[in-house]
Parts: sequence; C-alpha cells; structure tokens
Amino acid sequence: MLDVMNIYLDQGAATFVQGSGDILWTIDIDWPLGNMLGTSRYLPNYASIKTQLGSFEDGPWPVRAAGA
Repeated sequence: MLDVMNIYLDQGAATFVQGSGDILWTIDIDWPLGNMLGTSRYLPNYASIKTQLGSFEDGPWPVRAAGA
C-alpha cells in the first residue's frame, strides 16, 4: 500500500465534525475482517486517525516510510 484515501460522506444531517473523534480511522496490517483473534498490528501513525486523509479532488494521501 502506497496511498490511502478515507472520506466520510454525510448523507443529510451534516452532523459529522472533522477532528471531533466521532469517527476514527485505523489501518491495520494483519487483522482480517471477521477474525477477532488476529494480532491487530497497526500501521505506525495510522491508528485512531481523527481526520480525513486525501480527497476526490486532490487524490490519496501518501503513506511513506519514516525519513523517506
């Protein structure tokens, strides 16, 4: 994975506040959907993300190694 884009599209009520913590994004490495026994390792700096990353207009947010 080199890039990521996570966007919440509010379909009506406009109740989501960016950065409020109402929605938290997490990118896990080895936790298959439905397998609660996985080791649950998260990509460094990509656990409990409070804001959107990337957009349809600007493209995805790059995921780069530290120091790259």
